[in-house]
Amino acid sequence: MNFTTNAGLQVMLRASKCLPINRSCQRRFLQIGNAFASPRRVNAETLHSNKSLVKTAAGRQAAADLHVRKWQLLSAVCVERSPVVSAPRTAAEEEFAALLAQQELELSLLSDHELQKLSDVRKAKKIVDTDSLVDEEVVLETSQDREDNWNEQLNRFTPQPRVTEADKNGNLKSINRKLDRKLYLATHQILGGTPQWVFPQGAWTAGEGLRETAERVLRAATGEQLRVAFLGSTPCGWYKYKYPMESEIAKEFYGAKVFFFKALLDLKASKEILPAKDVVDYKWLTREELQDVMIEKYFDRVERFMFEFNGASLPVDADHQDLVRLNY
Repeated sequence: MNFTTNAGLQVMLRASKCLPINRSCQRRFLQIGNAFASPRRVNAETLHSNKSLVKTAAGRQAAADLHVRKWQLLSAVCVERSPVVSAPRTAAEEEFAALLAQQELELSLLSDHELQKLSDVRKAKKIVDTDSLVDEEVVLETSQDREDNWNEQLNRFTPQPRVTEADKNGNLKSINRKLDRKLYLATHQILGGTPQWVFPQGAWTAGEGLRETAERVLRAATGEQLRVAFLGSTPCGWYKYKYPMESEIAKEFYGAKVFFFKALLDLKASKEILPAKDVVDYKWLTREELQDVMIEKYFDRVERFMFEFNGASLPVDADHQDLVRLNY
């Protein structure tokens, strides 16, 4: 029985007289029937635009394509090389470190070496005063001898330079640059016939998960020499863009939705990258260098999961707005 009309509701109401239904329920049934029976109002502007769209064959074809086409799913990998050395201290950090060192010196207890040094001083003074030497007071190595040995080892030690040859030569393909900063792998891939600087990305295929697509895409773009550890199986960000109507892929897909996965580089196990054919070039770049080469909207999306908690990337006169923008 159709209860979406008043006639159907009347039949239902007559049948409901035998049931214990109060008048409020009957009034509710009538309200529902009136709502369903009232004609649907159509926006005049929408009706006019739809009529103008289907007047031409091209418009009818475009309208049909909107229902057929869908979004293409892609996976991209943000490969991150962690800092190798600590960032240089700022003036405020140097001052605070000196304050902590002075506080540690004043409040801490004496170490074993310092206690032995005081003991050696007392023994030396006793020898001078008594002009004699007792057998049990003979020591094989004094605290001063130990300090001289440590100073000699310190003078022989040569620290590695913080500025590498790649920094001096401007080699952006080397992983041994900017040791105190995070580096990200950017590839120059051909997208829609135009090379763009993006993270390694590729299309999803049926039967695999987005994480599996990300692993396959990274191997295809960089070869088998790169060793990374993925941080989970859930995307850390996403980005979408529309394909140009004149492109071939636009006949099948409306646009692309890119899902980003984050991975940490194993610096010891990784070797030189062997880029794929569709990868024109690749670089290991800092956050600021990525901002210079990537599309603005694309960088705004990937910047949200690129965290840097040291002040190496901040200018000296960085204000509160810069800290907020960089998620500090």
